[in-house]
Amino acid sequence: MKKWGTIVLMLSMVSMMSPASGRDARNTEGDSLKKFSVDMVDVYKDEGGYQLTLSVRDGFMRVEFCPDNTCDEFRFPVTSSLDRAYDFLYLFEFSIPSYDELERKWKGKADVIKHVSRLTERYKVLAKCNSKDGEQARRLCVLRYLIASQHIEINTVRYDEGKRVASPASLDEFLTK
Repeated sequence: MKKWGTIVLMLSMVSMMSPASGRDARNTEGDSLKKFSVDMVDVYKDEGGYQLTLSVRDGFMRVEFCPDNTCDEFRFPVTSSLDRAYDFLYLFEFSIPSYDELERKWKGKADVIKHVSRLTERYKVLAKCNSKDGEQARRLCVLRYLIASQHIEINTVRYDEGKRVASPASLDEFLTK
């Protein structure tokens, strides 16, 4: 069972700190992922054994979340905005179905709902989302916009017999899980 709430919690703990600068890189509008050191790999684990790997290689920042034997990977070109990368991950986590009780509680918190609403508002004009659509439809419109505008790649990753096997995935595949 996926525990997507863990992504946001772990990213919040990491705070998208730039190892190169030693400061919270998300505070500067327009910063790109170029601030991360070359070939950086950081691995974070929570008490439940869920693993989040942040790495920068070959011009991409990779966020890989492994709650079990299958991982979900998000690849952002290093030219991507730190803010937009974080916003995408936050909206993505909030928007996909959840079967976990703690995750459902997180999604129901007033401050989380308010933040998601602000993120949707921030991008809905750029994304050309229909204002008459419901909140969920606007969020998905914004996610699709961020995927296209930031050139975000989504993969499902499995580690079979010591080998990493990545398969392209679409946003819609996660929405039907």
